[in-house]
Amino acid sequence: MYLQGYSQWAIAKELGLSQNVIWRDLQEIRKCWKEKYTSTYEQLREEQLAKTALVEYEAWEAWHKSKTIKKKTVRKLQVLQPQEEVVPGVVTQPELGQTEEIITEEEPVGDPRFLEMVNRCIERRCRILGIEAPLKISPTDPTGRYPHGPVLRDIDRIRALESFIEYRKGKK
Repeated sequence: MYLQGYSQWAIAKELGLSQNVIWRDLQEIRKCWKEKYTSTYEQLREEQLAKTALVEYEAWEAWHKSKTIKKKTVRKLQVLQPQEEVVPGVVTQPELGQTEEIITEEEPVGDPRFLEMVNRCIERRCRILGIEAPLKISPTDPTGRYPHGPVLRDIDRIRALESFIEYRKGKK
């Protein structure tokens, strides 16, 4: 009944109990809700922090791996041409020669995408823990299109209200 918007008095009347009993019961119910959902929230928070830590760890590993020297091996097989004259219509097998290997090494520079991923993990952790700087929001009118007007002093509010009342009296 409480969740349906009934007041404590209405609940008490409906159940034939005192409002004080309903108040105490609601306090106990709220306490149970808080314990239940606080532990659930903490568990979800810890799970998300653990997932973020794992992604960050993998991103750091990939970053370090991207900085290692990369060796590239290219193998070329030389085919020796036969010395004798080729007879038309007869297929001859070419003789295989030596294999030449070309090994090149690339300078490690690291892939910046992994550092971007690390940075996103750090930002996510800060959001989860609530330690990032608050966003500055500029107040606007209800439509969101125009800046909010200046803050009126009490005396200015009173004068504006008096003017409005005088205006309304003149309309009648």
